[in-house]
Amino acid sequence: MIKGHTCEADGIRGIANRMAFSTANRHLALGICHIFLFLSCDLKWVHGARTEALVHVLKETKSVLPLASCPFSTKGCEQQFQGVKRSNCRFPRSALRQQNLHPGSSKIIRNQSRVRSLNSVETRLTYSTEMYGEGLSLPLSSLTDGNYVVKLGFGTPTRDFNLLFDTGSDITWIKCQPCFEGCNSGDSIFDPSSSSTYSNATCDSPTCSYRIPYNDDSYAVGDYSKDTLTMTTEDVYSGFVFGCSHNIGGDFGGADGVLGIGQGNYSLMAQTDKNLFRVFCYCLPSTESSTGYLAFGVQAFETCQPDTSQMIPLIFNQNDQDISFFVNLTGITIGDQRLEISSYIQSSVKTKIDSGTVITRLPQPLYLALQSEFARLMSPYPPAPPSQFLNTCYNLERHISWTPPEVVLHFEDYIDVNLDQSAIAIREDEFHVCLAFAANNGTSELIIIGNQQQRALNVFYDAKTRKLAFGPGCTN
Repeated sequence: MIKGHTCEADGIRGIANRMAFSTANRHLALGICHIFLFLSCDLKWVHGARTEALVHVLKETKSVLPLASCPFSTKGCEQQFQGVKRSNCRFPRSALRQQNLHPGSSKIIRNQSRVRSLNSVETRLTYSTEMYGEGLSLPLSSLTDGNYVVKLGFGTPTRDFNLLFDTGSDITWIKCQPCFEGCNSGDSIFDPSSSSTYSNATCDSPTCSYRIPYNDDSYAVGDYSKDTLTMTTEDVYSGFVFGCSHNIGGDFGGADGVLGIGQGNYSLMAQTDKNLFRVFCYCLPSTESSTGYLAFGVQAFETCQPDTSQMIPLIFNQNDQDISFFVNLTGITIGDQRLEISSYIQSSVKTKIDSGTVITRLPQPLYLALQSEFARLMSPYPPAPPSQFLNTCYNLERHISWTPPEVVLHFEDYIDVNLDQSAIAIREDEFHVCLAFAANNGTSELIIIGNQQQRALNVFYDAKTRKLAFGPGCTN
């Protein structure tokens, strides 16, 4: 009790119920009452773990306009919204117009700001520890081939393996003994006989074996197995189903296997659903010398701080066996030229978000339009020989201060994502740069947004509500 105020949670709920004329108003009232509770009551008087968790979340809440929020100190509209923004940069423009507004308009703006702030409070209450658990966070490191790895432990006693982080597949697998193909001396290889908790998995197939093909023609062949998965010392999952791969073909960049975080029944998210609730976020570092992060549960929300007013719907096709995450991409802007997807692709096209693919793949007509505009913007610079996979390259030996043209991805609901400079062009060496997009093989109209284009962005997934959000992320 402080200054005559009584900290009665039931009383607060009663006030909220009397204020409630609709479900939406009740939510708003609850948000106001929780704020009142936080401001007027000392934490030691708020009893119960549930209430303490809510107060902790409220304490971390910042009252900001969603369209103007940014975890970094930036200058100017375009810099402040370099991660994600609406088609119109509305907050600075409204500030400039205030001198021409009718009397009372500034009060309306302040009221709108308060409503948005309260909505932010309610969102944070939604992603509370009560609903989504405390969660966990893991470091993501980059490999020389452009992929990213996370370290996880298998077996008892546990042994650590570096797994390629892949949102485009659902099966987690590691190299196992006996390894007949694709294993080199010095590789970390799991030995089932050395784990006291190992067992064969029970599968629908009599042989319980698999062959996993990937877009780059690499593959893994092995048997489904079951053992203890150790994510951290406090996050241990017994009976985790994974693949023991005995034949591996293609280049996995020195990784010991793949962490499948897609939508299948054996994916990491499906098997940890009771603890991590299929909510996760990540940020892929922009350089090989920096480290990103992968977070789950409420930790994912606290780490990535998504603007929930700019969530992009995730698309699930019930007739499609692909377990990846899909969204609706409507256009790409390069420089000042906007390319509408519908102008280059006749049929309905899906866009796949895939951390396991390096370079974004586009249908041929769309890629050629993007390539042509990039070439026009790069006309002052001398061309350079193509690289192994990229064919639009330039020599910048005499142009050290060059910066790539801005590229923006446009999604449904008028949500725009500005790509980081490191995502637009790849430096083959100090002076040799190439456009970091490629055309699909053949006539495929599938769009794949690879990890190169996801660099330095927070990518937040709530697979339960089928929503995704981009925002500014790790930059060092």
